[in-house]
Amino acid sequence: MKIKNLALKGGGVKGIAYVGALREMDRAGLLSGIERVAGTSVGSLLAGMICAGYSVDQVENLLKHHFDLKKFKIGWNPLRIFKFYGLYSGKYILDFIHSYLVGSPKNLPPNVTFRQMKEAGCKELYVFACDLNLHTIQEFSFLKTPEVVVAEAIRASMSIPMFFRAWKFRDSNPNDHIFVDGGIAFNYPLGFFDNERFAPSPDFICEEAIGLYLHDKSSDKEVDLRFSHPLNFLKQLFETLLNVQNIDIGFETAEGNRSVRIDGLGIPSTDFNLSLHDMDRLIRSGADHTRDFLRKNTIIN
Repeated sequence: MKIKNLALKGGGVKGIAYVGALREMDRAGLLSGIERVAGTSVGSLLAGMICAGYSVDQVENLLKHHFDLKKFKIGWNPLRIFKFYGLYSGKYILDFIHSYLVGSPKNLPPNVTFRQMKEAGCKELYVFACDLNLHTIQEFSFLKTPEVVVAEAIRASMSIPMFFRAWKFRDSNPNDHIFVDGGIAFNYPLGFFDNERFAPSPDFICEEAIGLYLHDKSSDKEVDLRFSHPLNFLKQLFETLLNVQNIDIGFETAEGNRSVRIDGLGIPSTDFNLSLHDMDRLIRSGADHTRDFLRKNTIIN
């Protein structure tokens, strides 16, 4: 199996586990052969870093030491829900995306478009967010939305409902619709590669794609939800929206055979107080499960 396409599932703060997975892929010589990266929610954040040319060590440094999760809560305002449909502004997220694009090995401008990323020689980036006006998933890419600003597309994909301000693109490009987190409806974009664009085989199963799939082995645990604060309700609502998509991929299915299952260790997706210790635990989990997957599968790049 040769790998040209990579899909990164959403998973909130647990997405740092992908650092360990990417490191094992890099050690196996696989990352250099990746031509396209698709991501949803936090998966799109890391996908953008990969496409901008960052090394795995640089991605880890950015996420552990320059991406302050506690700053997600800056600008808390309950009145914002009634006008912008989110408690927090999400400005810090957009600012961080701008900064990593500018500081990237590709020296991209903060408002780089998908077309400009392609012209700069970046790997192809595919980002997904939910369009509430059309009740559907929107693909952002140089093929579908070449003039859309990459940072805004990633911000849209990370708009956790009721937590962060729902996203409307500046200058109404591509439109004036309202977007929220892509993980609500399309949290694992591996299947995106299963079509005639990327899979020449008659059944349209892209054998040149692999996905990093965050899940919790202990997902059947009960949560003591006493509604002591509306935020508790919102956190559990978001976890539920993600978990209903986590009907386990069978090991013998087309997606299962191409998926690296990474244990999220039961850490909530919205734990914005995540410690460095838990970050390291997640990174180790990503590395361990990816190493096991690569041992069991013959992949040649």
